[in-house]
Amino acid sequence: MMFFGQNLSANDITRIVAGRDITATTRITTPVIGFNASGIVSGAPEPALQRNTFVIGGAGTFMLEAGRDLGPFLNSAVVKSFGASAVTPPVVETYGGGILSVGNEWNPWLPAKGADVDVMFGVAKSINYDGFRDSISTRPISLACHPIWSCQRAVELQSPSMGRSSLLG
Repeated sequence: MMFFGQNLSANDITRIVAGRDITATTRITTPVIGFNASGIVSGAPEPALQRNTFVIGGAGTFMLEAGRDLGPFLNSAVVKSFGASAVTPPVVETYGGGILSVGNEWNPWLPAKGADVDVMFGVAKSINYDGFRDSISTRPISLACHPIWSCQRAVELQSPSMGRSSLLG
């Protein structure tokens, strides 16, 4: 799937939701690897990833949700392509892939700030926020072991003098 859209203001929300997968497809393609006196020189057929790029311009929020799997995405790349003939010089081309928030790079009349990007997958049966909250409130010490929590932050959340976080109950 390819999507190109734009938010006009910081309050805009663009949301793409799939009940199942958002995945790319592959196709067998024969790459051009050069030119000779006879014309185009082709390489061996190879699988090529097709599509699966999402681009949002402007500010606001871009939400991408898949009920099951999400990806793979095309990578961003800068490549030197062959010219149209043996005498045409090569051209450097830039390709953006994946999920891109481009601000006003493609439309100068949009806000310069790019949209916030929220990506969720595996959410077909909804998100169990209560279950998450309950699981960490019964075991708050486990926060110290989680890589995104510093030991200091875990101690602050458990400290009686600091009170308890609303997330922890």
